[in-house]
Amino acid sequence: NSDDTSFLILKNFVSSLAVGREADSGLQKYAVASTRLAPTRAGSRFRVIGFDLDGTLLRGYEYSWTLVWKYLNVPPAVPKEARRKYLTGKRTFADYKAWCEHDFRLMREHGLRRQHFAEITKSVSQTSNLSEALRTLRSEGFVLAIISGGIDAFVEEKIPDANQLFDCVCINRFRYDDQGVITAIDATPFDFAGKAVALEMICRKHGVTLAEAVFVGEGLNDASAANAAGLSIAYPPHGDVIPPASRVAVEEDDLLKI
Repeated sequence: NSDDTSFLILKNFVSSLAVGREADSGLQKYAVASTRLAPTRAGSRFRVIGFDLDGTLLRGYEYSWTLVWKYLNVPPAVPKEARRKYLTGKRTFADYKAWCEHDFRLMREHGLRRQHFAEITKSVSQTSNLSEALRTLRSEGFVLAIISGGIDAFVEEKIPDANQLFDCVCINRFRYDDQGVITAIDATPFDFAGKAVALEMICRKHGVTLAEAVFVGEGLNDASAANAAGLSIAYPPHGDVIPPASRVAVEEDDLLKI
């Protein structure tokens, strides 16, 4: 399967040995690019920073999907079983897309509309000093990206200027009809093991290596990116997800602390 995470990792490696623009084409297909110009390089050994979204940049919840199920009054056991099936399987991108399709059908059956996300995200807030921290990093020349298995509407609702703050947003994208009813899910290949793939593609696009990358976040699905990056920042730390030897822990809810 040409969309499978394992295929993308291998293709990414092979293309790195030749002259090509595979990183650009992969990101164009699965990610949303920023409207801002590419920054100059920062004056430090790190150049690229990837951020998780759920529970990291946005607070007051653990998973965006869980808030949707709660709003739609879906019995928790139903999505939980679909999640368990993916996590205990081979975790291919085909499996991930099947998981997303399962969830899409549930959402459509329960009448999810784009306008519902204003209420769904009502209890969600930005991490403290989000805008100030990101604009400071931008001014220092860092390439910034969101690499998330969450839902794009959460970014749109809670970080409406994201396209000015980030160079790239890798996330699951929902589509709707002209009445706002959900019609499809464009699953991201950049979740779980795919997070490291996204981080590497972004690095290569900007002419740097993974050793010059930072990953911020420490959820269950963040391990690949955090372990691949030159520096991982557990923000907030969740315990045993990332080996303590390879991370810096930031307990405070203040993005300026990173």
